[in-house]
Amino acid sequence: MKRRAACAGDLIDAGDVRLYVLHPEEGREAVDSNDDSLVVKLVSKNVDVLFCGDVQEEGMARLVPYGSFLRADIVKVPHHGSSLGDEGTVRNFF
Repeated sequence: MKRRAACAGDLIDAGDVRLYVLHPEEGREAVDSNDDSLVVKLVSKNVDVLFCGDVQEEGMARLVPYGSFLRADIVKVPHHGSSLGDEGTVRNFF
């Protein structure tokens, strides 16, 4: 099986469910590996879910151009609940 790293702009379309890859950019070399975390949005008929991996401030800043597309019914808080992933940061960002 051939493998390739997912990058921003990739789309997996499975009919009623779509998975949009928002981050990282193709070929990007991040200063911190957390800022290369995969950020994806799952969109279905009934629910939208945003998975933010361990992306940190620099990576989150690169998501700003997506604007309202970042809104989701469920958000996997970035960086597994650290101060970066606290409720205030998430609410202000998303």
